[in-house]
Amino acid sequence: MAVPDLIAQAGTAEPKVSAGLQNLDIPPGCKPYIIIAGEPVEVPGANCKTFKDYPELDFAATGGEDAVWPRKKPGTTEEVKTIDDAQDVIKGVLIHSDITSDIAGCFRVLRSRQLSTHFGIDWNGVIYQGTDAIKQAAHGGGKENTVPDANAHTIGIDMNCMLVQIRGNEPPPGSRGVRRIFEAAINGEPWRSVGYTDAQYDALVKLLRVLQDKFKKIVLLPPIGPDKQVIMEQTAIDLEKCGLFGHFHINHGKADPGPGFEWTRLIADLSRQANSFPLILVPKAKPDDKDRNIDSVYSEGEARKLAEIYYRNTEDRPDESAGGYFPIGQNGQWHGGVHLHARRGTPVLAMFPGRVVAAKASSPDARTPALGSNDFVLLRHEIAVDEKDPASRKFKFWSLYMHLSPFDLDTDTTVTMARVKNPNLSEDDAARIAPDWVHKLRLALAGKKAEEDAAEQKAEADMMLAQRKAEEKAAKKKAKGKDKGKDGGKAAKTAKAQGGERDDEGERKDEDAPLFLEAGKNLEALLDGRIALLEEKYPVDVQVQEVIGRVGEFGDPDNVQPLVHVEVFCDGGWREFVDLLGDHASWWYEANPDPSNDVMCDDGETLAAVLPEQTSRARRKLREFLDTGTRISGDQVIDFFRSTPADNANVGRLRQAITFHVSEWSDQVDWFKSLSKAQDWAGRAKDIEALIKDARGGWSNRLFAAQLRSQLPYIWLSKDVAMHAGLDSAKGEWDGHLYHFHPINFLMWLTFRFGTNRMKVRPTAARASAAQQKEWRKRQEAEERELREKGQTEFGEDTMPGAGGDLEPPGEQLRDLWEAPQRPTDWRHRSDGD
Repeated sequence: MAVPDLIAQAGTAEPKVSAGLQNLDIPPGCKPYIIIAGEPVEVPGANCKTFKDYPELDFAATGGEDAVWPRKKPGTTEEVKTIDDAQDVIKGVLIHSDITSDIAGCFRVLRSRQLSTHFGIDWNGVIYQGTDAIKQAAHGGGKENTVPDANAHTIGIDMNCMLVQIRGNEPPPGSRGVRRIFEAAINGEPWRSVGYTDAQYDALVKLLRVLQDKFKKIVLLPPIGPDKQVIMEQTAIDLEKCGLFGHFHINHGKADPGPGFEWTRLIADLSRQANSFPLILVPKAKPDDKDRNIDSVYSEGEARKLAEIYYRNTEDRPDESAGGYFPIGQNGQWHGGVHLHARRGTPVLAMFPGRVVAAKASSPDARTPALGSNDFVLLRHEIAVDEKDPASRKFKFWSLYMHLSPFDLDTDTTVTMARVKNPNLSEDDAARIAPDWVHKLRLALAGKKAEEDAAEQKAEADMMLAQRKAEEKAAKKKAKGKDKGKDGGKAAKTAKAQGGERDDEGERKDEDAPLFLEAGKNLEALLDGRIALLEEKYPVDVQVQEVIGRVGEFGDPDNVQPLVHVEVFCDGGWREFVDLLGDHASWWYEANPDPSNDVMCDDGETLAAVLPEQTSRARRKLREFLDTGTRISGDQVIDFFRSTPADNANVGRLRQAITFHVSEWSDQVDWFKSLSKAQDWAGRAKDIEALIKDARGGWSNRLFAAQLRSQLPYIWLSKDVAMHAGLDSAKGEWDGHLYHFHPINFLMWLTFRFGTNRMKVRPTAARASAAQQKEWRKRQEAEERELREKGQTEFGEDTMPGAGGDLEPPGEQLRDLWEAPQRPTDWRHRSDGD
């Protein structure tokens, strides 16, 4: 019988989430961060307790000097102190079972044996951290392993599980949470034992993604053989190919994490792009519940039900907040994104992993344009066909989050850091703190400062040397009567020109709010309220679900609404990845392109889908909007989007449209064609500004003057910005046209149906020969004899299979450790109020 593919095998059964994520008994005091290099690092959506907040968890303080020690840089005695130092050191994650009823027992036993671990994931998904990830823990054994320096190069994670051999169909006494029984052969021994809870897998995936984000050399693939199945025996590990393995993979005498660790499920969860809805719209029913997001519902069917809430949030609005539809707005204009409505200050989350390429922010006390916030964040995303192949083709797209609320630009901290200092930080105070990406930008700039200062000093020294040589040369010429003053005149002209440029830059002091957004670079531009273009030499990457801003306000002055505009767009490169005639035909269709430079929809098919009138009449009415000033009624558009796909198939179909039109944020929109025939926006902008500020009031009496004036502060997508963002369409003649996708449909498609977005299952390890296995066993048995002579029996070795009974009891030595009384410094139980 053919062995099923890992991904296909993982998708054949869905976990019983309804049972597995209830009654989790989450203890108080959990925080959403771990500690790396002494600093808090957010694990979005996780419940964590760290040694920094709870000293009784600290192995370095309670386990002795042999339990935790510094890692060393390769080939040196220098300690690893920073994340950058660790990049060539930390290359893998080693998974263990704790063989206890909960992680409290695991930590107690490890301390008793002067062992340690970095993380323990309890039955309820709570992550406990006992060691800084930058430090080396005593969890992986020694020279007897096939990775002899496992402690030096890996992070240890202990998964709570009563991993003992059972004969019956009931979990061992002490097992907590919903667990299934599994059978498998591990290192040639038949095993029958329990597995892990859904909450544990959820927490493990979140933790692994953060660890991989911080330690780039970790490859999140287990040892996979030529048959594309996870190897269930000891094997040689190449950390360059696979950095995720169990204890049994490196030691023949171990069985953890056991037969119930579902490697196929973990591969499927990690291979699926970790995506997120841009807002959390479904509130928690109780504190123990998880946020309802793609990563918490586990199945495509449940995710589709959740996505419908986001569709209806945009489409089925009360009259006073109608609008923001895709792909056509209330007044018949193209609309490249959707408006999602939520309470002002609601966190806005990154939908995909990406890089901040442009942004605009303002302080809470700054003047706001008439229609509301023009603050935004633009992310660029590159999804590789094969995430571990550097030469792989990459699907490139952009996501925009517009109308964000202002925040405090001067304070350099993060919400996580602020909550560490003040656990009672209010939501209003948290909303005023800059998103983490701003702090990352500061750190990136600071990291380059010394290098740039050195370069600047060298340049200054070179200039002074050149100047001195020039002066010496001039002096010699003067002595010979050949100096004609050309150099001095030229220098004076240069100095005057430079001074004039500086003066020009310093004279932007108009009393009125600026009509046009200007661009600059990095933090300086951001602090100055301009469009900040973040340079590649200061990369600022964001994770999925990372807060990149908060919901602001937008709308007519008499009806401003709290909302965020979310948009996904591409240049023409999408065609290489979206198969409209094959696998993706049920998700997308390409609408007729609109080559015009006005934002009004002129596509008859799109208009006919929305308006029940005859298409030509509908087009005529929409055209007349600009020509005569007669605004069409938006009632038909509102009524159309209030229908559900079940009522009107066109509602669902328009969600699948890929549209091509001029971006409403572009400087190429001809808001009034008779305004100017200039081809460059700089000239057009001056014409508009001159007309609006006409002292005779001529323009103020013209049609749509107020509308045009209110629109100008939202125009930011110029050719320079597009080039900086990496849009190929900006390399030629820039016309502001982009391909737009419904962001929610795009999110669902990329998560569940984008074939190139799945990690390819490929061999990462070779199965060992019988002779090699024999040699490893011989070496490991010798090491174990040596440990026994020293009274250092390995934790858990007495739980290997034996004969008789429904449950093979652990050895007396291990039982004594389980039942050992707690010391005053030991970890308190939940019953103690922790």
